[in-house]
Amino acid sequence: MATGKELLNIANQHVGEKYEFGANVPFDNPNYKGPWDCAEFISWVVFQTTNFKIGIRGKESYTGYWEKDIKTHCTEISISEAAQTYGAILLRSPGFKNIDIGHIVFSDGNGGTIEAKSKNDGVCKSKIIGRKWEYGLLINNVQYDINNDFIFDYQNPPFNFYVSSPVMKNKIVKETKENLQKLNLFHGEITDEYNTEIAQAVTNFQRTKGIVVDGVPYHF
Repeated sequence: MATGKELLNIANQHVGEKYEFGANVPFDNPNYKGPWDCAEFISWVVFQTTNFKIGIRGKESYTGYWEKDIKTHCTEISISEAAQTYGAILLRSPGFKNIDIGHIVFSDGNGGTIEAKSKNDGVCKSKIIGRKWEYGLLINNVQYDINNDFIFDYQNPPFNFYVSSPVMKNKIVKETKENLQKLNLFHGEITDEYNTEIAQAVTNFQRTKGIVVDGVPYHF
């Protein structure tokens, strides 16, 4: 039986390789070295380890497909549990909290991740804390070890804004609008309200900088 630690071992071998949004990954090629998109990276590692094709339709993997496959291929756990489980998966599906772009990573069992993160970061090790997550997942028929020495109490991170009703307000939003206006990326009214216009401006900024595209301004 495959293990979560085996997933991490294979994923770790690709740290440092390039990221490309929408990259086409040959899932049947065990020698592939990138570039990677976030979902393609996770699906490829899972397939190499388990021979299960999860989150894949045809030749494409996508975080939205991962969400659809949860009921048939995965067991849901809390984000806190996933953070202390070697090789567990953390998923944010497209549209969660009005964030257009989904994302998916492996948990290293110590509060960290291995993931295909962004153009600037490539495949890298990062952190779970301070980011929006929707699901913690275990792949069925994979054996997982839990790091009982590590305790993680996940809370939705502060100052992560998303379009909501009532509208979220904070001085950070106003500062973000002012900064993006100087970059000619925001052309609306300078207020402390987080709305669709500023969410799109933040997303455009993130794309131009090659950082994680999620539409929330905690990068500023």
